[in-house]
Amino acid sequence: MQVLVDGLVIHYERVGNGPTLLLVHGWADSISGFYDIQKSLARDYDVIAVDLPGFGQSSQPPKAWTLNDYAKCLNDFTAKLEINTYGLIGHSNGGAILIVGLANNDLTAKKLVLLSSAGIRNK
Repeated sequence: MQVLVDGLVIHYERVGNGPTLLLVHGWADSISGFYDIQKSLARDYDVIAVDLPGFGQSSQPPKAWTLNDYAKCLNDFTAKLEINTYGLIGHSNGGAILIVGLANNDLTAKKLVLLSSAGIRNK
C-alpha cells in the first residue's frame, strides 16, 4: 500500500487485527526485513511495517534527513492513517528514530521495543 505524506510517497504493509504496532526498519533496509515478525505478530495485532523515505519503495526525501525529520514523517504518517499506536518496534536506526520521536512527543505509544537499536549521540 502507499500513501502521500508531506509530498512523499510512503510505502507500507498492514496485516492483522488488534492493537496497532508500527515496525520501523534500520538504515539501508526496508520492510522486507520484517516479513516474518510481521506475519507472526499479525495473529494478535494490527501490524504496520513502513518503508522510511529513501528506502524500499518509498520516495527519496529532497535532502539528507535527520532523526527528527524521520520522526516527524512517522508522526504525519500515523496521523494521515488515523493510527492510534499501541507499540513501536524499531530496528537499528529505526530504534533511534523512535527514541527521538518519543522524546520530542512526535510519536506516542504505550510500548517501545528496540531491536539492536542505534542510540542517540551528543552533538
